[in-house]
Amino acid sequence: MRNRTLKKALIEMREHYPAPRSPFRTWLATHVFRTWTAVVTLAGFGWAFFYKPKWITWWLRTTMNGIEQGSAFLPYPYGDQFEVALRGIGGSFWVQITLAIIIVRVVAWLIGQMFKRRRPREADLDAIYRDEVRRNEHPPRF
Repeated sequence: MRNRTLKKALIEMREHYPAPRSPFRTWLATHVFRTWTAVVTLAGFGWAFFYKPKWITWWLRTTMNGIEQGSAFLPYPYGDQFEVALRGIGGSFWVQITLAIIIVRVVAWLIGQMFKRRRPREADLDAIYRDEVRRNEHPPRF
């Protein structure tokens, strides 16, 4: 009798609590996602360089305008120094790539969230049930 109610409770729990993921699997998924988005972004830059150079020009002008406007918010000597440092050291190049990677990651994350909401992960109810039944079994009496 007790096992039946336990099984019902576990089935109800499955609907509310997803199965936990191991830390290594989470770490691996994070780095695969980071690498994948960086490679896709750089491949997109390469493709646009050869086939859509106007897109690269637009992206360059947009990011440079953002750097200029952002440095204009800083007080007098610091805003000019910030802008010169970004342009002179080549920081604008890294800003462009970083912003593009962030945009690709946000889009990929949104797509992933749509799929994640469609199908919830399930807990391993059979293992939980077996452990609970074993815990409640009494040793045979002789």
